[in-house]
Amino acid sequence: DPITPSSASAPSGPKASAKRAREDRDEGSRAPSDVWRAVSLVPRGRVSSYGELARALGGGWGPREVGQALKRNPYPPVVPCHRVVRADRTMGGYFGGTDADDPRMVAKVRLLEEEGVRFEKGAAGGLLRVQAESVWRFPAAAAGQSAAAAIEAVRLPGEAEEEQTQAASSACSLAGPAPQATSIYAAALAGRRRHDFGGLPTLAMDVESERA
Repeated sequence: DPITPSSASAPSGPKASAKRAREDRDEGSRAPSDVWRAVSLVPRGRVSSYGELARALGGGWGPREVGQALKRNPYPPVVPCHRVVRADRTMGGYFGGTDADDPRMVAKVRLLEEEGVRFEKGAAGGLLRVQAESVWRFPAAAAGQSAAAAIEAVRLPGEAEEEQTQAASSACSLAGPAPQATSIYAAALAGRRRHDFGGLPTLAMDVESERA
Protein backbone atom coordinates (compact mmCIF):
# COMPACT_ATOMS: atom_id res chain seq x y z
CA ASP A 1 0.00 0.00 0.00
CA PRO A 2 1.28 3.53 -0.74
CA ILE A 3 2.47 5.58 2.19
CA THR A 4 0.39 8.72 2.65
CA PRO A 5 0.86 11.80 4.86
CA SER A 6 -0.06 11.47 8.51
CA SER A 7 -3.76 11.27 9.27
CA ALA A 8 -5.44 14.49 10.42
CA SER A 9 -6.57 12.65 13.55
CA ALA A 10 -2.98 11.98 14.60
CA PRO A 11 -1.14 14.43 16.87
CA SER A 12 0.29 17.24 14.76
CA GLY A 13 2.72 20.11 15.14
CA PRO A 14 6.51 20.32 15.53
CA LYS A 15 6.65 18.58 18.93
CA ALA A 16 4.49 15.64 17.81
CA SER A 17 6.46 15.32 14.58
CA ALA A 18 9.77 15.41 16.45
CA LYS A 19 8.47 12.58 18.63
CA ARG A 20 7.59 10.57 15.50
CA ALA A 21 11.11 11.18 14.17
CA ARG A 22 12.61 9.73 17.36
CA GLU A 23 10.29 6.72 17.18
CA ASP A 24 11.32 6.13 13.56
CA ARG A 25 14.96 6.19 14.66
CA ASP A 26 14.25 3.65 17.39
CA GLU A 27 12.65 1.28 14.87
CA GLY A 28 15.73 0.93 12.71
CA SER A 29 18.67 2.56 11.00
CA ARG A 30 16.65 3.71 7.96
CA ALA A 31 14.49 6.39 9.57
CA PRO A 32 12.30 8.54 7.28
CA SER A 33 13.46 11.53 9.30
CA ASP A 34 16.95 11.04 7.83
CA VAL A 35 15.49 11.74 4.39
CA TRP A 36 13.72 14.84 5.71
CA ARG A 37 17.03 16.09 7.10
CA ALA A 38 18.83 15.39 3.82
CA VAL A 39 16.31 17.22 1.67
CA SER A 40 16.53 20.22 4.02
CA LEU A 41 20.06 20.76 2.69
CA VAL A 42 18.95 21.23 -0.93
CA PRO A 43 19.30 24.99 -1.52
CA ARG A 44 16.42 27.23 -2.50
CA GLY A 45 16.29 27.63 -6.29
CA ARG A 46 17.85 24.20 -6.90
CA VAL A 47 16.65 20.60 -7.00
CA SER A 48 18.19 17.21 -6.28
CA SER A 49 17.14 13.72 -7.32
CA TYR A 50 15.82 10.72 -5.41
CA GLY A 51 18.98 8.84 -6.35
CA GLU A 52 21.27 11.65 -5.19
CA LEU A 53 19.59 11.72 -1.79
CA ALA A 54 19.91 7.93 -1.58
CA ARG A 55 23.66 8.13 -2.33
CA ALA A 56 24.18 10.84 0.27
CA LEU A 57 22.27 8.86 2.90
CA GLY A 58 23.93 5.50 2.20
CA GLY A 59 22.92 2.72 4.56
CA GLY A 60 20.88 0.79 2.02
CA TRP A 61 18.68 3.68 0.92
CA GLY A 62 17.44 3.53 -2.67
CA PRO A 63 15.54 6.08 -4.81
CA ARG A 64 12.22 4.32 -4.26
CA GLU A 65 12.66 4.24 -0.48
CA VAL A 66 13.60 7.92 -0.50
CA GLY A 67 10.41 8.73 -2.40
CA GLN A 68 8.30 6.77 0.06
CA ALA A 69 9.89 8.59 3.00
CA LEU A 70 9.23 11.96 1.37
CA LYS A 71 5.53 11.09 1.17
CA ARG A 72 5.55 11.00 4.97
CA ASN A 73 7.13 14.44 5.35
CA PRO A 74 5.07 16.20 8.05
CA TYR A 75 6.68 19.63 7.54
CA PRO A 76 6.00 20.78 3.94
CA PRO A 77 7.13 23.14 2.56
CA VAL A 78 9.59 24.07 5.34
CA VAL A 79 11.23 20.68 4.84
CA PRO A 80 11.32 21.06 1.04
CA CYS A 81 10.44 17.67 -0.42
CA HIS A 82 9.22 19.59 -3.50
CA ARG A 83 12.91 20.11 -4.39
CA VAL A 84 13.37 16.47 -5.42
CA VAL A 85 12.92 15.26 -9.01
CA ARG A 86 13.76 12.19 -11.05
CA ALA A 87 17.22 11.46 -12.40
CA ASP A 88 16.08 12.60 -15.87
CA ARG A 89 15.03 15.93 -14.28
CA THR A 90 11.29 15.34 -14.78
CA MET A 91 9.00 16.10 -11.89
CA GLY A 92 8.44 12.66 -10.38
CA GLY A 93 5.67 12.90 -7.78
CA TYR A 94 4.44 14.92 -4.84
CA PHE A 95 2.55 13.29 -1.97
CA GLY A 96 1.22 10.63 -4.34
CA GLY A 97 0.39 12.98 -7.20
CA THR A 98 2.11 12.28 -10.52
CA ASP A 99 -0.12 13.69 -13.29
CA ALA A 100 0.76 17.18 -14.49
CA ASP A 101 -2.75 18.46 -13.78
CA ASP A 102 -2.96 16.92 -10.30
CA PRO A 103 -3.31 19.74 -7.73
CA ARG A 104 -0.39 18.30 -5.77
CA MET A 105 1.89 18.43 -8.81
CA VAL A 106 0.66 21.92 -9.68
CA ALA A 107 1.64 22.96 -6.14
CA LYS A 108 5.10 21.39 -6.55
CA VAL A 109 5.79 23.22 -9.81
CA ARG A 110 4.49 26.49 -8.40
CA LEU A 111 6.77 26.23 -5.36
CA LEU A 112 9.80 25.53 -7.55
CA GLU A 113 8.99 28.41 -9.89
CA GLU A 114 8.60 30.78 -6.95
CA GLU A 115 12.03 29.70 -5.69
CA GLY A 116 13.69 30.39 -9.04
CA VAL A 117 14.10 26.88 -10.46
CA ARG A 118 14.35 27.01 -14.25
CA PHE A 119 12.49 24.65 -16.56
CA GLU A 120 13.16 23.52 -20.11
CA LYS A 121 10.65 24.59 -22.73
CA GLY A 122 9.36 22.02 -25.21
CA ALA A 123 10.99 19.06 -23.46
CA ALA A 124 10.86 15.72 -25.26
CA GLY A 125 7.64 13.82 -24.66
CA GLY A 126 5.90 16.93 -23.43
CA LEU A 127 7.13 16.33 -19.85
CA LEU A 128 8.13 19.26 -17.71
CA ARG A 129 11.85 19.05 -17.06
CA VAL A 130 14.20 21.08 -14.84
CA GLN A 131 17.18 22.67 -16.54
CA ALA A 132 20.50 21.00 -15.78
CA GLU A 133 21.82 24.23 -14.24
CA SER A 134 19.21 23.99 -11.49
CA VAL A 135 20.37 20.53 -10.31
CA TRP A 136 22.34 20.40 -7.05
CA ARG A 137 24.51 17.56 -5.73
CA PHE A 138 25.82 16.87 -2.26
CA PRO A 139 29.53 17.71 -1.91
CA ALA A 140 31.58 14.62 -1.10
CA ALA A 141 33.08 16.50 1.84
CA ALA A 142 33.40 20.08 2.99
CA ALA A 143 35.25 21.66 5.89
CA GLY A 144 36.22 18.19 7.06
CA GLN A 145 32.59 17.15 7.42
CA SER A 146 30.95 14.42 5.35
CA ALA A 147 27.46 14.58 3.85
CA ALA A 148 26.30 12.06 6.46
CA ALA A 149 27.53 14.29 9.29
CA ALA A 150 25.87 17.35 7.76
CA ILE A 151 22.57 15.46 7.43
CA GLU A 152 22.75 14.33 11.05
CA ALA A 153 23.34 17.92 12.16
CA VAL A 154 20.06 19.19 10.69
CA ARG A 155 17.36 19.92 13.27
CA LEU A 156 13.79 19.39 12.15
CA PRO A 157 11.03 21.75 13.36
CA GLY A 158 10.45 21.29 17.07
CA GLU A 159 13.61 19.32 17.78
CA ALA A 160 15.79 22.21 18.95
CA GLU A 161 13.09 23.41 21.36
CA GLU A 162 12.65 19.90 22.71
CA GLU A 163 16.38 19.48 23.24
CA GLN A 164 16.49 22.76 25.14
CA THR A 165 13.58 21.70 27.35
CA GLN A 166 15.23 18.38 28.15
CA ALA A 167 18.52 20.09 28.98
CA ALA A 168 16.83 22.62 31.25
CA SER A 169 14.99 19.92 33.20
CA SER A 170 18.07 17.79 33.75
CA ALA A 171 19.79 18.14 37.11
CA CYS A 172 23.14 17.68 35.40
CA SER A 173 22.63 20.24 32.65
CA LEU A 174 24.57 23.49 32.54
CA ALA A 175 22.80 26.80 32.78
CA GLY A 176 21.60 28.31 29.53
CA PRO A 177 20.10 26.87 26.35
CA ALA A 178 21.34 23.61 24.90
CA PRO A 179 23.79 24.06 22.01
CA GLN A 180 22.37 23.45 18.54
CA ALA A 181 24.27 21.67 15.80
CA THR A 182 25.00 23.79 12.76
CA SER A 183 25.05 22.36 9.24
CA ILE A 184 27.94 23.14 6.92
CA TYR A 185 25.31 23.76 4.23
CA ALA A 186 24.36 27.14 5.65
CA ALA A 187 23.00 28.51 2.36
CA ALA A 188 20.45 25.71 2.15
CA LEU A 189 19.13 26.39 5.64
CA ALA A 190 19.18 30.20 5.50
CA GLY A 191 15.79 31.80 5.93
CA ARG A 192 14.05 28.72 7.34
CA ARG A 193 11.31 29.57 9.80
CA ARG A 194 9.52 27.56 12.46
CA HIS A 195 5.96 26.70 11.55
CA ASP A 196 3.29 24.46 12.98
CA PHE A 197 2.26 22.43 9.96
CA GLY A 198 -0.03 19.47 10.39
CA GLY A 199 0.50 17.84 6.98
CA LEU A 200 -0.90 17.91 3.46
CA PRO A 201 -3.31 20.89 3.85
CA THR A 202 -0.25 23.17 3.87
CA LEU A 203 0.19 22.49 0.16
CA ALA A 204 -2.42 25.17 -0.46
CA MET A 205 -0.68 27.76 1.71
CA ASP A 206 0.63 31.01 0.29
CA VAL A 207 4.25 30.44 -0.74
CA GLU A 208 5.07 33.91 0.56
CA SER A 209 5.61 32.29 3.97
CA GLU A 210 8.46 30.21 2.54
CA ARG A 211 10.30 33.14 0.98
CA ALA A 212 13.49 34.29 2.68
